[in-house]
Amino acid sequence: MKKLVGGLVILGTAGFLSLAGCQHCQKPCPPAPPPLGAGAAFLAPPVDRTVPSGPVLAPQAMLQGPVAPSGGDIRSYPPPLAVPPQPSWGPPATNGARLLAPEFGTPEPPVSSDKPKASDSVSPAPNSSNAGQVSASPLLPVEIPGFAIAKEQIASGRKPLAEGFDYLKRNSYTAVLHIHEPGEDDSSDKREAEQRGLKYFKLEVSAKTLGQAAVDDFNRIVGETANRPLFVYDRTGLLAGALWYLHFRTVERLGDEAARDKATVLGLKTQKENLNQPMWLAIQKYLSEQAP
Repeated sequence: MKKLVGGLVILGTAGFLSLAGCQHCQKPCPPAPPPLGAGAAFLAPPVDRTVPSGPVLAPQAMLQGPVAPSGGDIRSYPPPLAVPPQPSWGPPATNGARLLAPEFGTPEPPVSSDKPKASDSVSPAPNSSNAGQVSASPLLPVEIPGFAIAKEQIASGRKPLAEGFDYLKRNSYTAVLHIHEPGEDDSSDKREAEQRGLKYFKLEVSAKTLGQAAVDDFNRIVGETANRPLFVYDRTGLLAGALWYLHFRTVERLGDEAARDKATVLGLKTQKENLNQPMWLAIQKYLSEQAP
C-alpha cells in the first residue's frame, strides 16, 4: 500500500512540473532542437562587417558629463563631432563637405611700394645725343600728356597740367610755345609759364588760317637756339602735329612717309576724315602752293 501511494505522489509531482515549467526560470522551456543528421555541419551566424557611413560618435556614457577614470581625475569629454576636424589650410567645411588639399602655386614676388614715379626723377632736356630723332622720353612725365622729344633740345606734347610746368622748370627748359585756335583764351597758360621763369610764345592757327605766315612763325621759333630747351604744345595735338609735319617737309626736306612717321609721334592725326579732314586739306593746299 505504501509503495502504491509513493508511486502516485511521484507521478503527480512529475505532471505538475511538466505544466509549470522548470524551477530555475519558471517559464516553459523551448523545444529541444532537432538532432543533426549524419554529415551535417554546424553553421556560425553571419557577421555584419559593414562600415557605418555616419561619423563615429563618442559612447553615450561619455557624453553624460564628467567621468572619473581609474586615475581619479575628472575629465570632460567633448560632444560628438558632426564634421571631422578640418586642417588649418582648408576652407571652412560644412556637413557633407569634402575637404580638399591646398593648391600650391608659384608665389608672386612682393610688390614694392617704394618704386619711384616717372616725375620724381629729373631727366635732362633733349640734347645732341638724340638730335634728328623723334622718340618718347624714357621717363614720361605724367603731368604732360603725349610728351615726346621732337629734335635737338625741343620736346612736344599736349597742354601740361600745373605740375607739368614745374617739370619743365626742374628740367631746365627755357621757353614754351603754345599753339591754339584763334581767339582762344591763353591767359592762364601765360601766367603758369611766366611764374616759373619760362619764356612764353603763342601761335594762333587753324585749318582756315594755316598758310605761309603760320608755318614761317613756327619754323622761326623752333629754330632759334636762344629759345632752347623748348617745349611745344597745344590742346589736342592736331595743330602742333600739322605744323611739325610741314616743318619736316619744308625745313628738313623729308618725304611724305618719313615726315608722317615723325609727326605722328608729335600729335599728327593721319586719318583724313571727320575733324581731321579740314586740316589735311589745308596741308595739301599749302604743299601744292610750295611746289615749283
